[in-house]
Amino acid sequence: MEPAKSLGKAKHEEFAGRIDDLISQRIVSPSDDLITEITQSRTKEGEGLSRTEIASFISLLMVAGGETSDRAIANFWYVLLKNPHVLEAIRKDRSLIEPAISEFMRRDGVVVYEDRELNEDVEWYGTRIAKGEIVRVAMMSANNDESVFKNPRTFDLYRTDLNLGFEKRPGGRKDGVAHHVGFGLGKHFCIGYHLARAEMTTATNYLLDRYENIAISKEHEPTLTVQWFHRFLDKLVLDVS
Repeated sequence: MEPAKSLGKAKHEEFAGRIDDLISQRIVSPSDDLITEITQSRTKEGEGLSRTEIASFISLLMVAGGETSDRAIANFWYVLLKNPHVLEAIRKDRSLIEPAISEFMRRDGVVVYEDRELNEDVEWYGTRIAKGEIVRVAMMSANNDESVFKNPRTFDLYRTDLNLGFEKRPGGRKDGVAHHVGFGLGKHFCIGYHLARAEMTTATNYLLDRYENIAISKEHEPTLTVQWFHRFLDKLVLDVS
């Protein structure tokens, strides 16, 4: 494990150094890109972000904006191919792609949990938790809560206990029916929600338009793993024609 840790630390430092170089370049020579927008952003009071805050935000965008979407597309297609009746349904009726994505995010979302620091003392079901402590919020557990969703591990395109539409703010309830919490809640709601869904929809339509036959390659059976807070496949190899 030590060689892996050393390699990971070295790569992290290399990554951080590259981001720092990019920040320096954009401060000196602004460009028409997102990094420049971040370096020039100001609060209502006119204050800019610190260099540490800028670097942290760019790192978050690169990880959350890239890896999660890629992994979601692969996970989504893995689920579709393991549930051929669902794949056949959306092939016949593309309007079902949206509810399929919602049901996928409920049942098999990429982000399994998030850590949060408490800003006040709380008592949760008889357990006292002090301000400043870190709590791990298991979204996947909430999304598979038997008291909320009937047969939660069943992939159901036509659920009546889940809001399946494309919503601006999933989470909580609407008209008494639960949303999934795969993209978070409130001020912690994922800012990349619309982009992630658009990417999944575009990729799915592309594959369905281009190929009549899509199957998991017999040469490689994907392995599902949880690493850090992501649940994803090692890789998804498809046979298409």
